[in-house]
Amino acid sequence: MSSPASAGPAARSDFVTLTAWAFIGLGLLMGLLHVAQLAYLLAVVPLEHLDAVLADMAASRPWPEWMRLVVRRLPAWLATVTLLSLLCVAAGVALLQRRPWARVLFIVLMVLGVVAHVAGAVLPFVLDLSPAPLFELVPPEWRGLVTHSGESSGAQFKWTLSTTSLAFAALFGWTAWVLHSPRVRAEFVRP
Repeated sequence: MSSPASAGPAARSDFVTLTAWAFIGLGLLMGLLHVAQLAYLLAVVPLEHLDAVLADMAASRPWPEWMRLVVRRLPAWLATVTLLSLLCVAAGVALLQRRPWARVLFIVLMVLGVVAHVAGAVLPFVLDLSPAPLFELVPPEWRGLVTHSGESSGAQFKWTLSTTSLAFAALFGWTAWVLHSPRVRAEFVRP
């Protein structure tokens, strides 16, 4: 008497395959970009000179505090984002192989991405992230080519940033929801 064959994993969906390849490609691209930015930053401004650059920024033109914070934390931020990019590449490869932990990791990354993007949508209305003070750094003869100064560009910047952040939050949320669906979960069942 033979026992019934156990059901194997479900057919591989294009959604999981395309999501995996997208994260492998974007992770590699972003990893290389951030390594190049970090190398350039350290070549132009060695870490031991960063405090002098920040002091010069504070003393010279109207650099907003958020911009000085970005510059102060830029090396650590670029290193962290590079590692996160490499994590996305590794998770993408494991997702292609239908490893159950990769699906869970992707769901966690997507939920964290939703939280980060919702925060990014709110942040411009809580902090003054307007690029208007930076407009003064542009030579007067080039200002017409760059943007219009004033309130309208600040408001446009806030709404553009918020709308983009919410669009990515929705995309990440939808991706997490699909990865959590029974149809996709069935692809990750180990025989």
